[in-house]
Amino acid sequence: MNGRRALLLLALVTFSGSLVLYARTAAPDVLSGDSAEFQFAAPLLAVPHPTGYPLYILLAKLATLVVPFGNIAHCVTLVSSLAGAGTVALLALLVWRATGTFVAALVAATALAVAPGLWNAATMAEVYTLHTFLLALLAGVLWQAYAAWKPTVGGPSASPLQWFWLSSAACVAGLGFSNHGSFLFTGVPLLVGYGAFLLIVLPAGTCAPFAQCWSRLGGVCFWGMVGLAPWLFVLTQYARMGPFNGLDHGLDYGRHLSGTPLPDPVAYFWGAPTTWPEAVAHLFGGVMRGGIFEPPGVARIGAVAHALGERLWFEFGPVGLLLGVGGFVALFRRLPGVWIGSVWVAGATVLYVSSLGRAVQDAMVFTLPLLLPWSLWVGVGATALAHPRSLVGRFAPHGWSRWSGWGQRFSAAVLVLFLVLMLAWGYTRFPYGNKSHLGLFRTFGEGALARMAPGAVVLTRWEQGTILQYLRLVEVQRPDIWVDIVEPGDEAWEQRIRRRYPDQTVYGIGSVEDCEALHARPVWGTDYATLFLLEPGGGGYYEE
Repeated sequence: MNGRRALLLLALVTFSGSLVLYARTAAPDVLSGDSAEFQFAAPLLAVPHPTGYPLYILLAKLATLVVPFGNIAHCVTLVSSLAGAGTVALLALLVWRATGTFVAALVAATALAVAPGLWNAATMAEVYTLHTFLLALLAGVLWQAYAAWKPTVGGPSASPLQWFWLSSAACVAGLGFSNHGSFLFTGVPLLVGYGAFLLIVLPAGTCAPFAQCWSRLGGVCFWGMVGLAPWLFVLTQYARMGPFNGLDHGLDYGRHLSGTPLPDPVAYFWGAPTTWPEAVAHLFGGVMRGGIFEPPGVARIGAVAHALGERLWFEFGPVGLLLGVGGFVALFRRLPGVWIGSVWVAGATVLYVSSLGRAVQDAMVFTLPLLLPWSLWVGVGATALAHPRSLVGRFAPHGWSRWSGWGQRFSAAVLVLFLVLMLAWGYTRFPYGNKSHLGLFRTFGEGALARMAPGAVVLTRWEQGTILQYLRLVEVQRPDIWVDIVEPGDEAWEQRIRRRYPDQTVYGIGSVEDCEALHARPVWGTDYATLFLLEPGGGGYYEE
């Protein structure tokens, strides 16, 4: 089998295998919190919480139009499954380029595919697998840019193909930054570092004119700006729907009070910005940016490093840890340039997580990019341990696979053993990644809506409120109900009721403490949450 066919087969096997795994175990219905917000924002072409995540919203909207099965919430979730499968396939191709060993690439791809972090992100409506996909794609494109330089070293200039790959890398970096702000710390420095090496350092050793390199640098920057084009979606939606009144995330509460149905499609813009500066700030975190980051101290970095060690054990198991450590050493000896890039992604991820403030309760989810370099090291480590000679000297590219006789059989047997062990570890991770049974959010949401009086208001926290919004805005269940999401740091529930809903029937979904303070009584509930009725009079919240 020639190299091109091997690459195609490797990409096909790893992509299709991981996609089947993720699609079969993906959440089949509406979720809660941010995931539920994505699930109703995408079909409405609405703007979710900062930074708006326009690339994910646009792709998810496309999925709702072309996927012929499942409900809308499931279609949105499948975008994460596709991006997760793409991440695995790209990682496999990177490992094949680094080792020249097909089975080692399968070992690394399997380790990444069954890692609970990626598996979990690929089975829910979230932006994290799209983030890892773009990061892996950037690494692959930069590798292609370096390969395009080689034939022209000593020649008059870099090849046009190199310019194409660098421009593509810049576009991917722009897309990555438009998808998630952390790409600025992990992916963009890769583009800057390797781009400078290819455009400035390498030409300095040849007769390539610097003027030509600088002109190409301008072109690369242009394509980086093109990659930021999804941001125009957020600004266009504000120009079309805004300005808002600063309340209710752009929903029209006045129409609800008057009994007029909400407009179709509903105008939803998180935060309901009242000015253009607020709309632009939404792209960079808006009001949520404050308090997210804190200067990382030594103790904080140490605590995060310890937590990451435990996370890696949970993700890859003892075999994956062993192979990762071996691959870290072997890659430094084999491909130091690639080693530097992998270390950068790992180190930048650690520093990013260390700088997150204590208010960020799900900080460990931002460690997902760390799985990419570790999986690369797993593949390199598997190759090194299967070919012991590679540990004592450097070989030409693909030299690790050029054994004969018993050596080839021995190395093949070792790699297959590693593959089996990673598959076995993945089997033990199944309970952590499988969400195919997850229907409790719809059960609670539909049950709560069915038990509310006509024209009522429900005060709720974010996690439960987004479930109700999906059912109302997308499936048009109980459009007469007004959902008021009030977080703990917002206005007190009692004060909000007195100010906004003095003459309406009000329900509450929250903690027992939230509702007991208002003399509420439970109406209905499940193990997930409880619906309370806040009746006026009789010792309730209307009495002084």
